[in-house]
Amino acid sequence: DQIQTFNAPRPPGRVILAKLHDLVGEAAFATMINRCIADSAPFRECAASSFPDRGIENLLEQWNAPYPIINYRVGEIDFNQPAGDEFRTTVEVRRDSSRDVTEPVTIRMRTVGGADVDLQWNSQGDVALLSQTTSKRVYQVAIDPDERLIETRRDDNAWLPRLEFVVDGADIQVS
Repeated sequence: DQIQTFNAPRPPGRVILAKLHDLVGEAAFATMINRCIADSAPFRECAASSFPDRGIENLLEQWNAPYPIINYRVGEIDFNQPAGDEFRTTVEVRRDSSRDVTEPVTIRMRTVGGADVDLQWNSQGDVALLSQTTSKRVYQVAIDPDERLIETRRDDNAWLPRLEFVVDGADIQVS
C-alpha cells in the first residue's frame, strides 16, 4: 500500500475506509463490510445502498478526489465559566481548506481529574462553536486528539499547546 500510494494524488483505501468507519460507527461498519464482501455489486454501490441516509455517496465522492489541503485550528476559547456547580467551556474551531470537505472531527476537552469529554463536529461550514458543561475544570482543548484527520499541520490543534519530550539516548528534544 505504501509503495503504490507514495506521492499519489488520491488517498489510499485505508483512509477512505477509516472515513466510512467514523461516519457510520463500529457496529454498522462491520455489518456493512460483511454485507459488501458477500455482495457482487461494486463496493461503492454496496456501501452507499447499506446506509442511503448517511451521506456515504458524498463521502466516497469527496475522498476519491485528490487530497485537499486542510488545516483545523482552535480559535477563541472561553474556559470554565461558572454554571451552577459546574463549568462551561466554549471553543471556536476553524477549518481552512482548498475545497469543501465533510468529515467527523473530534474535539477533546481535557479536564482536571481525567474526566475528558469528546465532542463531535460534522465539519459543515468552516467555523463551529462548541460548548460543554463539565463537573471539573477544563485545562486543554484539542482537535483530533487521536490524529485520524489528514491535515497539512497539527501545531495549532490544541490550546494550551501540547508539549512532547522525546528521549533519544542522551539527547532530549522539546517540540
